[in-house]
Amino acid sequence: MISFALLFLAISLKNVYCAPDCPGTAFNLPADTSEWTWYPNNFQAAQPPLFPNNFNCNYKINVPQGWSVDMMLTVNMTVPQDFAASVQVFDQNQNREAVYSASAEHFFFIANGGSIQLNTREQNILFGFALKWSKYAVFAPSLGNVTVAAPQPLAWWAFGSNPSYQIKAETRVSLVIVPPKEDFYTEYLRSMMIFDGPDWNSPCLGNALQAIRNKTQLVSTGKYLTFSQLRPYYQTGRTMLIFQDYENTKDIVQYQGFACAHPSDCGTVNMDGTTGLAAISTINDDVTAEYLTKLSGSGTLDVYIGGKSTSKANLITSYKMDSDTSSYLPQEFLGYVRTYVLTGPTASLNLVRNSQDFSKTSSVGRKGFLASRYYKYGVPVSDSSTYDFIKSPTNQLSTFSFIIRDADLVGNTSLSVYISKGVKTVYEQTFTASNKPALNSEIQAVGDDFSVTYKTNGYLTTGYYLDFELKSSSNNYKLFTLFSLCLIVFVR
Repeated sequence: MISFALLFLAISLKNVYCAPDCPGTAFNLPADTSEWTWYPNNFQAAQPPLFPNNFNCNYKINVPQGWSVDMMLTVNMTVPQDFAASVQVFDQNQNREAVYSASAEHFFFIANGGSIQLNTREQNILFGFALKWSKYAVFAPSLGNVTVAAPQPLAWWAFGSNPSYQIKAETRVSLVIVPPKEDFYTEYLRSMMIFDGPDWNSPCLGNALQAIRNKTQLVSTGKYLTFSQLRPYYQTGRTMLIFQDYENTKDIVQYQGFACAHPSDCGTVNMDGTTGLAAISTINDDVTAEYLTKLSGSGTLDVYIGGKSTSKANLITSYKMDSDTSSYLPQEFLGYVRTYVLTGPTASLNLVRNSQDFSKTSSVGRKGFLASRYYKYGVPVSDSSTYDFIKSPTNQLSTFSFIIRDADLVGNTSLSVYISKGVKTVYEQTFTASNKPALNSEIQAVGDDFSVTYKTNGYLTTGYYLDFELKSSSNNYKLFTLFSLCLIVFVR
């Protein structure tokens, strides 16, 4: 036992002894930039040396203009962490990121560089990093424009064949970032830099991960903003960029991009509007719908198809959360980009991507609306065809009431509405360019299934919109009576 303890002590002392002194100079651009620079020199992969307790060092990393540095950092504490981080990384803007644990995790620096602050305290820190300098590629960005009047923002994939985008606005450019669906890819978002100007020689506003964690939009001081990915990591492929003119978003204080990782339950999004408007934007990157199933809080939640607009031309609905909103949920939202804007202190939203959650009805009294895929898009489109259905509560009949508010029927487009009771169709009507519906007129029929089909057949249209409500029906007892009679016969 004593021999084992002495052996363990010897190994521990050897590991501590291997830790180098704090270097007196910064890490500069090496002569050979094709190789990684390792610190400490004996640091191998995931096995950095154990540094002595109360070891302090500030590692400065210099980056010349037109270059970047990819750092792989490994930190492992052999005792539980306390509230004070032993390792802190500072970027070129002196933004601080505390690191408690990392395994070859990627960090990035651009001119004029950054630093790593190490203070081991009494935490038995295993520590090491590797650096690789790379020169910027030729600047040949993809170009984009955003305007105040456009209800639809510019939404682009962050990962592509061209790693740079230059965006021009009428006033200033706003950027909101929708993160990848997988959390373990977020470290690569540090490679996405946003510059306040027409190229990457402009001042850097920060990286994508900082914007996501801060729940904020990045805004240019002038008309140009440049996005550039230092390394084309495929792991960032599901990251989306939403560019807008800042005139439309300038009153939003908290702004989040939200990605749905699990379609059956995207999760709950919390919004904090205590200091100003709060907003979240989602992107329909897989041509499905989004369903709001739960809503709580106080204040007003406005929902836009696209981005928030000063004209509110693309505002599709609003919820007053100080009154009961449950009868208006679940609700389907289509379009490519959707923006939820909170005026009020707090809100919690639960979102799903499963259509069954929308078609099922728990009780009569449910209200809502149906609309074509790109209704409120701002311009006519040809692929707005949709099919939606809503069922009555289980073992009940309902009076389905609907009012068509808007229907763009041109050429060979059609809008078909069906209400059925079991296998029997009780209401059927197809509206066309030659048989247009009477707008704002209520139609009712008793049944257990309500469906609406809108077909554009390639024609450019602005779509359709209708309100619906499930009311109680005096025929409800019929299903229950039929079930009871069948049960009595079966028992006998």
